[in-house]
Amino acid sequence: MTKLLSAIAAVQSEGVTVSKNRKNTALNSTYANLSDVITAILPVMYSNGLSFIQMPGAIRTEGKVLAVSLCTQIIHAESGEKIEFTTEIPLGDLPTTRDGRATINWAQAYGLTLTYAKRYALLSALGISTGDDRDAQQLTEKMSAVTGSEEDWTPAPHWTDFAKGLWKSQPSPSGDGLLGDMTIEARRMILAAHVNNYPACQACVADGIANLLLQHGTTYEDLPKPAGTWPDNWAELTGSQLWTLARHAKETLTPKQEI
Repeated sequence: MTKLLSAIAAVQSEGVTVSKNRKNTALNSTYANLSDVITAILPVMYSNGLSFIQMPGAIRTEGKVLAVSLCTQIIHAESGEKIEFTTEIPLGDLPTTRDGRATINWAQAYGLTLTYAKRYALLSALGISTGDDRDAQQLTEKMSAVTGSEEDWTPAPHWTDFAKGLWKSQPSPSGDGLLGDMTIEARRMILAAHVNNYPACQACVADGIANLLLQHGTTYEDLPKPAGTWPDNWAELTGSQLWTLARHAKETLTPKQEI
């Protein structure tokens, strides 16, 4: 990889520094976004025969934490030599207001995390600095801070957003493809593990219950419930309630149907 390494050395010798021109008013700090990074490094990369490719990978589960992965390639165009590496960054809990409401949804959190990974993967690969970086600390502070006004607040996704089959196009939280493409057995294992924290899984269970009720000509209101307190509104069911009700409905209604 002589030509590739020589080109990277040439890039580094030009002493490129990405300026932090963006203002984070919530944290009273400055930062360089992905566009700033690309604008700064592309000319010097191209002049030395280098290009890059970044490809999102699967969302991996590490214990109870979801990790976003990103594959980055730095390529020497003339020789075809390249280096390739994978960056993983945890997809943390959604930032919330003091009363517990999420200020962004999961799709936005994924996009933010992926952009963060792209920026730092490029900078690390080329050995380029943005100055005194405190972004990791600031990201932690941001995730626990009270952010956004009432007008800016975007509610976190609810399982009803993915009902009526929309869950099928959502990625599995295990990173094994789309929920709709999985076998029934594989999907059942995913549902059991993630029904409490993944709205698309909750919607899958809810659709199963709805189909079962339809087949037997009954409704949620008329279905005998297990012991406990149950909301009057079907949409207010939690993940654990949906799972319990699904098992109960299969045992109560005849003939038994797969959910």
